[in-house]
Parts: sequence; C-alpha cells; structure tokens
Amino acid sequence: MIVVSSFRTPAITLDPARRDDEDAERYAAGRHWFAGAAALLLLLLAILAFASSKASLVLLPIKLRSTRFSVTIDGQPAYFLNAAANYYDLNFDLKGRTKISITAPTEDYWARGVEVQPWRENIRPTRRGAMITFLLDHPAKLSISRPGDHLANAEMLFLFANEPERDAPTTSSNGVRYYGPGIHRENIDAHTGDRIYLAPGAIILGGLNLWDVEDGKVFGRGKILYNLRVPASGGYSFSVLSRDGSRLVIDDTEVAHSPET
Repeated sequence: MIVVSSFRTPAITLDPARRDDEDAERYAAGRHWFAGAAALLLLLLAILAFASSKASLVLLPIKLRSTRFSVTIDGQPAYFLNAAANYYDLNFDLKGRTKISITAPTEDYWARGVEVQPWRENIRPTRRGAMITFLLDHPAKLSISRPGDHLANAEMLFLFANEPERDAPTTSSNGVRYYGPGIHRENIDAHTGDRIYLAPGAIILGGLNLWDVEDGKVFGRGKILYNLRVPASGGYSFSVLSRDGSRLVIDDTEVAHSPET
C-alpha cells in the first residue's frame, strides 16, 4: 500500500517594495546585458566589413578633410582633400571589386547627370538623390564632374584607385629618408643622390626643393601640400622648386595646394 501524505506549503509573503526593487534590478541587468551584446555585435559586423573590404584607406587628418562631399568605399568612410580651388581628390589602394558612393551637398547636384572619365572605363554611376554609386574592380585614375562643368567655377573630383605598394621602405631601410604617417611642417630640401620616401598618411605642409639636385627620387603615397605658412629659407614659398637638376623622379607622391593656407 502506498500512502501519500498531503501537506500544504506555507505561504510566503513578500514585501511589495522589496519585490519592486528586485524587479527593477533584474530589468536593469537585462538592459545592460542587451546593450553590451548589441555593441559587441556591431563591433563584429564592423570588423567583418573591414576585413572583407577590397580597399585600403588612409584617412586624412581632420583639419584637412573636405566636408563638401561625403564618400564611402565598401561602406567605409573616406574623405576628399580640397586640393586646389574647386578640385578635390582622394587616394586609396584597390585590391578587388569595390563599391564607391559619393554624396553631393544638395539633392539636385547631379540633376544634369554625371561624367566619369576616362570614357574607356565605361563607368555609368547610378543616382539616388544626392548620391551616386558605381563599382570599380581595378586600379584607375578617374575624374568625376557634371556635364559641361568646365569653367572657372566648375567642381571636379579626382579619384585615384592605386595598386597596393610592393616592397615599400621602412624606417630601418638603408639609404632612404623616411617620412612616416602624420603631419610634417617643413620643406623637404633634397640633395644629390637622395631617396626620399613618403609613407601613406605622411603629410608634408611645405614644399619640395630640388635645386641643383641630380639623381634624386621622391616616392611613396604621401602628400606634399604647398603651404604659405612654411616659407623657404629665402623667405618665399613654393610647391616644387628646381633648377639645373637631372635624373629626377617623383613617383606616386601627390603635390597639391594645402587647404590650411
């Protein structure tokens, strides 16, 4: 015979105020966990997007970024440099098929259309309001403008998609004057036989002096930005200064006007 004895669980009465406090603590803990998980997920998505991107970007210092146009390359923000007057340029390394989007300052900016040259690239952007979008799968030097926009007030965008550098010098490379990423407020005074390398992200706010230089080379993906605030020793400013030079090479390095002047 099985005997089942019955019993009654004593009632437990919780203080309502205490119960509300415990509920609030559990709610707050849940919110913190959810916020942390969401932040982690966004971080992972950003890392995956960056890792899958076929473009390598070196962002300009904030003070040199133009806000006239906004750009994304494979979803990553990039920035034009206001190189001179109404000319803007952007350099990046391209390793495969990538998506480029450029947003103009007004919705009707591209209303007359958009031209991407050289024509042989056969690039026809799609337009949605102020944004144009196109794909690029190989290194190219492009100019982007509106049809007929070629007079004094015309705006032109230059997009330089470069092949990735190979065997780039380092700070320990022998026989190389190395300028690393960052702003350098100086003129580069070259000497005969110099090999001067400007790493990606190197910004020279000054000029390049090649006066009487022979067998010299300036190379790398950095920028030399002519700047009136950095005069030469003679009291005048310049972008590239040269006389009686020979066997001189400037390779891949951009020389432009500085928006800081």
